Amino acid sequence: MSNDFKNSLSLNAEQWKNAKNAISEKIFDNYEYYDSKYNNSQIQNYFHNVVAAIMLEHHKKYGTNIHIPYRFKSPKSLIEKTIDYIGRNDNLNTIKYNTKNDVWDIHLKEIKDMFAMKIISYTRKPIFNSSDSELNLLIEEKKQNYELLAIMQEFENTKLIKEEKYIYQASKKEYYQNCRELLKRIKTLIPQKAIKLIGHYEHLIDINNKIISLIEATGSGDEMITEHDLEILNFSNILEDFTERIHDKLDLAILTKQILYVFNNSELLNKLGLKINVIKEKRTINGYVANFLEVETLVGKIECQLQSKHEYEDGNYGFAAHTKLDSKYINPYKLPNINSEEEVKQFRDYAEFVSPKSFLAQSDPLDNNRVVIHASSKYQNYKNVINQIAKDSEFQEYMLKYFSKLYPNRNKIFEEKELDIALMRFDIEQYLEGEEFLKIKDKCQKEEIHDNER
Repeated sequence: MSNDFKNSLSLNAEQWKNAKNAISEKIFDNYEYYDSKYNNSQIQNYFHNVVAAIMLEHHKKYGTNIHIPYRFKSPKSLIEKTIDYIGRNDNLNTIKYNTKNDVWDIHLKEIKDMFAMKIISYTRKPIFNSSDSELNLLIEEKKQNYELLAIMQEFENTKLIKEEKYIYQASKKEYYQNCRELLKRIKTLIPQKAIKLIGHYEHLIDINNKIISLIEATGSGDEMITEHDLEILNFSNILEDFTERIHDKLDLAILTKQILYVFNNSELLNKLGLKINVIKEKRTINGYVANFLEVETLVGKIECQLQSKHEYEDGNYGFAAHTKLDSKYINPYKLPNINSEEEVKQFRDYAEFVSPKSFLAQSDPLDNNRVVIHASSKYQNYKNVINQIAKDSEFQEYMLKYFSKLYPNRNKIFEEKELDIALMRFDIEQYLEGEEFLKIKDKCQKEEIHDNER
């Protein structure tokens, strides 16, 4: 609850005690409501079918592969979101003291990311022109960047690397000038909102410029580079970064248009009760990039984010990694004594409390009409959420040691194995005609009426 809101009220000690009790009760009620709604096998089976249907319909229309990682919200995250909503006290989340009835009325907006998925573009087909004006502009931008890419790849292959080994045949002046050219071009590919990421590249450019000035002042520009120069600025890493970012805008734009078409024209998705409500861009100061969809389902509204492969990887382990945000970082729990049942149980309970249930849907490489959904084990769920740190993080080495000690005892602690689910269009069509789906449809329609009255 915000201080401004508290200061605007004049309540006695007993009334504030009642407020705390009302808030605690609301947190518990919200948790019970959403946990019971989403944490059951039938509802989760519905979403497995939703994900598989999206993949199958997309492939049927476009013949390209996408990956869909998805998850069900963790208990910790659900509680924290409820507390966050209570603390806002805005137009959608209200806390009012009802003087007439001497009670607190608390109304919170719907939590829309109990189930969330990302649709990732994994197959990049060559495209040289389009009837779509937006795509054509991005194609032209990509062509211009390809001209520089070809020059830089030739430089790397003739003067830096031979048979996967560094050969140090570039002069210092040439090396740092090419580094600067790439860094400046990368900066043009970053969204303007990503001020922290832009600042990161400006810092690298500044380092580069100072080195060039020193080289010119000392007359050492014609000297060959050494291993030390690669440690200061690694051209190959910068080139790889540039290569990936060249594709991001076009890949995401194509994927977005494809997914919107699939949602708006698929009879199968319509039968599953899917409809897009909101479309918006998500661009953060750290450089996180996604196109955001709010999707209506039979169960409720869900979150879907569209990304290129590089944007997805950068959001997990790169500069835009969630763990660079204080609110997203989760501390690893102390490893238990494997011989202590109490410590093992405490560890397992904590892991399940902080970990979402995670899945990854991919096309069967031997049959594109078959979707294989990999369900992570409890150990892998915990590892996914704790180990999602940036590649250059100072914690990386310690996290590696942590999981190297946990790994040998994972089966004794979690007592669960990873599973795979396979679905084809025929399976989904049978599901739509089955009793389980019809019961869910009927139940959710009744709950929708109840939710509107909540």
